Amino acid sequence: MGGLKMTEKKMSLIDRCKQMDIVDFARNNGMAVVNKGRDYRLEDHDSFVFDRRKQRFYWNSQNISGDIIELAKLFFIDKEIQDPKQQFKAATDFILKNEAKTERVENLHFETEKYKDHPVDYQPLTEKGRNYLKEERKLPEWLIDYAEKEGLITELKPKHERQNFLVRDNRLDHAVAFLWKDPQTKETVGASYQGTFIDYERFGERGTYKHIDKNSTANHGFNLKIGDPKQLKFFESSIDLLSYAALNRDQLNDTWLVSMEGLKHHVISHYFGEAVSELRKKQAFPQSIEICVDNDRAGHIFYEKEQLMGAVDPFTNQKVHCERGIANDWQVPKEYKIIYEEVAKEEKVTPEAIMAIHKTENNLQLTNQLVSAHKVNASFDQQLSVNDSIEAINLKDICREVAKELKGCERVDGTYDFDRFYQEKGDINAQILFSYKAEQYYKGYKNHEHEFVPEVKKDWNDQLKHEIQQQEIRKQKRAILFQQGRQQERE
Repeated sequence: MGGLKMTEKKMSLIDRCKQMDIVDFARNNGMAVVNKGRDYRLEDHDSFVFDRRKQRFYWNSQNISGDIIELAKLFFIDKEIQDPKQQFKAATDFILKNEAKTERVENLHFETEKYKDHPVDYQPLTEKGRNYLKEERKLPEWLIDYAEKEGLITELKPKHERQNFLVRDNRLDHAVAFLWKDPQTKETVGASYQGTFIDYERFGERGTYKHIDKNSTANHGFNLKIGDPKQLKFFESSIDLLSYAALNRDQLNDTWLVSMEGLKHHVISHYFGEAVSELRKKQAFPQSIEICVDNDRAGHIFYEKEQLMGAVDPFTNQKVHCERGIANDWQVPKEYKIIYEEVAKEEKVTPEAIMAIHKTENNLQLTNQLVSAHKVNASFDQQLSVNDSIEAINLKDICREVAKELKGCERVDGTYDFDRFYQEKGDINAQILFSYKAEQYYKGYKNHEHEFVPEVKKDWNDQLKHEIQQQEIRKQKRAILFQQGRQQERE
């Protein structure tokens, strides 16, 4: 009977806490929450989002989410408290101590307003907008001209010339506007803005301000369709989308490039459905879905979830799966090369197998944080709880442990049984996933699809800048060789 009363008391505490608005609670306790379109985000952490309708937060870069109680546990209770019951008590006590001052969920009213385009606030790209795209982002002139001509990009006027202020200060003056077009009606159904002046003090590590326009249509994004939508490619940002287009200009036939403006499953579902509807008239079906996200923890975990999504082409009966299109996924830090090779030589295994396990488990990082939503008894890392600290690992020591285990999984032909390596290290789904990933990376490394680089690039814009830099280096080398040849001829 006492246990029942305790349960009822606990439920009463949960109910009372969940009657508090999570956004108002966060703001009241010093978190800088800003409204960006439909979303509420932390001012300097775009990956930390509040869904006010669902009363939940999502810290996408850390793969952490929860309700108001989990938010309190994460930020507002003593980290020394380890007991779950004590954590719950501390969190609910903290939330309820200012219960009267926090907005109640029942007082919130949500209206779904249709997006209102406001071309009066736009102007053709000026030198400021064009220079940002060309000089800062290294987008080619032909692509900038094409996107502007198609009505996909334009520029916000300065605040004093706009009828809709959007923000209170000048942070969006001369921002590049990426217009979300409906490919059927050509109507603008939303917009995302990229600030063009750099201020690290105001805007943090990114240096510029980003903003999604108010009431931009849900599940849509900036998109570019070339021909029939047979190949679908999804990106985290408009800049990444255009960077990919610049790098792959000759391979974009029958392709639909879409920016999710973050990591959003529903955007993928929406545009896949649109592609299916459009192609059905021609008795065709999408041939591929590629997830072209950033090469970081959040990007890999997002792809891990999306790769389970798929469909069957009714005309060919072939399966269409989500494919990995992660930016710079085959880059490996140059400083690791000697460690992989030394350990491999000591333990008589191949360095590519060690690399594959390292890549599979934590994306070649030097911390103990698992890059997966699955729970696995991994070698390089672990599934950290909210209160666990991220710590540095000793790469050489762990590589040695992995190599010893790989030796026991070596086949007669010199390849490795990754099913055996991950056997009983997690549930069956995790074992299959990790084994498959390791096998794919191992084959790629053996086929020399990777490159050792001083610094692994994160996104498609980084890759574009890297490629331009390499082109310039090759150009300079050719010029030097040409000059040397001329000199020898004169001699």
